[in-house]
Amino acid sequence: MAASAFIKECPPDIKLIAPPENILDVTDKTRIQDVFDKYQPRVVIHLAALTDVDYCEEHPSEALLVNAKGTLNVGQVCKQNNAFMVYLSTGSIFNGESKEPYFEDAKPAPVNIYGHSKYQGELCLRTVFRNSPYLIVRSCWFFGGDEKDKKFVQQIKEKLEKKLPIYAAKDLRGTPTYTRDLAKAVYYMLSRSLDGVYHFANQGVVSRSEMVQVIADNLRVSRYELIPVNSYDLNLLAPRPSLEALNCRKLEKTGFDNRPWTDALKEYLGNCQFSQNKT
Repeated sequence: MAASAFIKECPPDIKLIAPPENILDVTDKTRIQDVFDKYQPRVVIHLAALTDVDYCEEHPSEALLVNAKGTLNVGQVCKQNNAFMVYLSTGSIFNGESKEPYFEDAKPAPVNIYGHSKYQGELCLRTVFRNSPYLIVRSCWFFGGDEKDKKFVQQIKEKLEKKLPIYAAKDLRGTPTYTRDLAKAVYYMLSRSLDGVYHFANQGVVSRSEMVQVIADNLRVSRYELIPVNSYDLNLLAPRPSLEALNCRKLEKTGFDNRPWTDALKEYLGNCQFSQNKT
């Protein structure tokens, strides 16, 4: 989902290569090296990951293989070939008990396998690049994948189209992220040779149930059935942090012009096709 945004937002002075999964399997170090031998990249933006939180909870070994070992593989090949590595991580590495959005130096304490596997990926990267620069960008609550989008915004859009009742958690809060804004932020960081750990999400914190209302307003749907519930009532396989919100002040202080998530969502939904069932 994020890959298409990076392709669309790629600056004209960058030659972007995006090998498909059947060519670049991050769990196979030999195939990673083959890609390096062919293209000799100077920068690698590592987006490959298992991101379905419930799937990861049911398949912990696979989650760790892709999200942790895969990151280790990419990192080792980058290091061997003197390439700078960007790793896209997640706000799910935090337990959600904070009352305020998380800063970069907050202590990780993931509550599910997905968050654990992504944090292990961070640790792998830090080990490989112990004495060299790297970039970890944490983000969360994605939207913006168009027809490939399987995340929350697209799920709600489809339910509104079909006039289905919507059960949404009122106790889960986060900072939504438009993937095209994320791509712009990463390219900005690269253009300024930033390294270390940075957070990026659009501005503003919202609950899942509140977000449904904003989605419906943008799609000009006035009649729909929203049932705000506690996350426990949704019978989710994996526990979620009650707050998955990121403080992005560190990046914004460098001059990056961030925007509210509501503005980003309005732009995204304004470019989406939407039609409700007649029945």
